[in-house]
Formats: sequence, C-alpha cells, structure tokens
Amino acid sequence: MTKIQRIKAVLSGILMLIGCVIMVALPDEGYWIMTVLLGVALLISGIRMLVYYFRMARYMVGGKTSLYMGILLLDFGAFTLSLLDVARVYVVLYLLGINAFAGVVDVLRAVDAKRLGTRVWKWKLFHGVLEIAVALAAVIGGFVLHSTAVVVAVYSIGLFFSACSQIASAFRRTEIVYIS
Repeated sequence: MTKIQRIKAVLSGILMLIGCVIMVALPDEGYWIMTVLLGVALLISGIRMLVYYFRMARYMVGGKTSLYMGILLLDFGAFTLSLLDVARVYVVLYLLGINAFAGVVDVLRAVDAKRLGTRVWKWKLFHGVLEIAVALAAVIGGFVLHSTAVVVAVYSIGLFFSACSQIASAFRRTEIVYIS
C-alpha cells in the first residue's frame, strides 16, 4: 500500500466515524446524510471505474470486469439516491444487505487467504462474520421489534467497526510476496 493509499484509507475511515456519530446523534438527519454520501460515493466510484476501463482496462486481459463493476456501481449509486423518499427502514435494510454481501465476500477472501497461507486470514474472517452478524441483528431489530432506532443503532455499530478496521489496515505493514 502506497502512502497516498494509506492516507485515503485513514481519511475514509475518519469520514465513516463521523457518519457513525452523526447517525447516532441525529438519526433522522444522519440517515439522510449517510444515504446521500453513500449514493454519491457509489456514483463517483462507478464513474472512476468506467473512465479507467475506457482509458486503459479495455486493452487488458480481464478488463471487462472493470466495465461491469463500473456499471454496477453506477446503478447502485443511482438506486441509493432514488431511495431518499422511501421509508427509512427499507433504506437501512438495503444498506444492511450491502453489508451482509460484503461480509460474505470477506469470509470468502479469508478462506482464500488461509489457503494461500497468509497471516491475516483470521482478521478477515472475523470481520466478515461480524458484518453478517450486524446485518442479521439489524434485520431482526427492524422486522421483529419494528424499531427504526434499533436498525440505525445496529448499522452505526457496524459502520464504526468497519471504520476502525479500515484505519487499522492503513497502518498494517504490507506483505511482499517473493517468487523463487
């Protein structure tokens, strides 16, 4: 990880922590702010992936993956921004679905990392299982308890953990693979 990537990771983690505090302090406004920020971030990421594809990745092996990811991120960003007028519990459940999917991806990456023999597979597995558990707890809080405050609080806890994890990963030493 380069110094610029580390700085970006720390700044992203700090922004996530600020979003977590806003959501806990002001659940109504914090929900709206977080939805707008997430939608705009997804749109920007989608545009960046598409620009990357059209400038460089279309000439690379496997470059179409960048095209598909860019289109998918662009669609998710537009969909997230279109949900601002919908009931809050559905948007938070949508965000939790994204968290659950990210948790499954982290668990799969942890299994792959263990197969490759890296040392951080336990942390990745813990992070993935925790994201899935947070998503399940919020779904139970939303549908069983019918409480939007519980869903927002659980989502804030998951966001806090993800922010701390991202900041910690920025300070972790990068492993170098040597091929003999």
